[in-house]
Amino acid sequence: MKTGEEYFSQNVDVMGVRYFGYYVPIRNDENEVVGVCFAGESAESVNTSMRFMTQGNVIICLFIIILAGFICNLSAQKMVEAIQAIKRFLGRVAHGEFHHEMPEIVLKRGDELAQMGEYAVAVSDSLEEMVSRDPLTKLLNRRAAQIQMDYRRDNDCFSLAIADIDFFKSVNDSYGHEKR
Repeated sequence: MKTGEEYFSQNVDVMGVRYFGYYVPIRNDENEVVGVCFAGESAESVNTSMRFMTQGNVIICLFIIILAGFICNLSAQKMVEAIQAIKRFLGRVAHGEFHHEMPEIVLKRGDELAQMGEYAVAVSDSLEEMVSRDPLTKLLNRRAAQIQMDYRRDNDCFSLAIADIDFFKSVNDSYGHEKR
C-alpha cells in the first residue's frame, strides 16, 4: 500500500476475524494517495460460497455425464438394431430368398448404415438377376421359372408357352457366350 497501488490479501485480520481483502488507493487531483478504500469478505463466507459453487458444478457435471451416457446408449442400441436388420436381410439373401425388403429403420437412417442397407439391396437385386435369368435373353431360367410356376399354381391361374428355336445354338455361339 505504501507504493500507492491496488492490493489483494487473503489474510486480513479485522477484529480477530480473517478476511479476504482488496485495497484501492484514493488519490487527489495531484495524484497523491489521500486514503484507501477497502472491500472485503470473511474467509468463512468465501469458503462456504466456494463449497456451494463447487458442489453445484459437480452435480451439473454428473448430470451431463449421465445424460451423455444415456444418449450414447440409445444411439448404440439404434445402430445395433440396424446392423441386426442388415444381417437378417443378408442371411435371407444367402439362402436364396430374394423377395424380402430392407426394413425402413435401416434405409431412413441417413448414415453409413443406411448406405450399407442400400448396397445390400443392390447386391441382392444383382444376385437375383444373375441366378434367375439367362444373361443373353434375360428370360427366367429353369429354376426361376419353376419357382414362378409353383407360386402361380398355388395362388392363380396361369398359362405356359414353350418355344423351340431351330439352330439357336449358332445364334448363341455368335452373340451369347463371352469370349474367353
